[in-house]
Amino acid sequence: MLRWAPTRCWEGEDCYIVGGGPSLQAFEWDRIEGRNVIGCNSAFCLGAHVVQICIFADKQWWEDIGRKQLPSYGGIVVGSADWMEDVAIDIPDWVWYIPREGRKNGLSHTGLGFNNNCGSLAINLALRLGARRVFLLGFDMKAEGARTHWHMAHKRPTAPNDFQQMLPWFEPLVEPCRKRGIEIVNC
Repeated sequence: MLRWAPTRCWEGEDCYIVGGGPSLQAFEWDRIEGRNVIGCNSAFCLGAHVVQICIFADKQWWEDIGRKQLPSYGGIVVGSADWMEDVAIDIPDWVWYIPREGRKNGLSHTGLGFNNNCGSLAINLALRLGARRVFLLGFDMKAEGARTHWHMAHKRPTAPNDFQQMLPWFEPLVEPCRKRGIEIVNC
């Protein structure tokens, strides 16, 4: 596991973050191909030609999916979770690690502010890379019937109350982004 201090290689550019919402079932992925794209968790399955960076934090997702499928992905893999610091857990050296800073701290300039969800980690990473506008794709925060994701990778569907618990955690990002002139658009 390599520690990574991101540089501002996307300075002033747009970034797209791919979440898991079912609204993306019919999305035309070639529309964001070749752009600055961060994918949350299983969005890496679109391939490195669409998603340049895969970010994750959930240990169960890592054990069930990431450890097995990410070695063939080809893009940058970023992990940010307290459990990754445990020396008993074997994290391969192709995973770039950025320390997590707290659970409610909004943005971080030295680590990644978790704000209790991977989407927030991805936003913080985009801003650390210098993005000026961030477009959120698949941040539905609701199920579509029984479907909670556009992909079928997760064993456990997200419970409706999980979405309600995630929403307030985005609030700590609003004011710091506004003050810095950063636009975040939930598409």
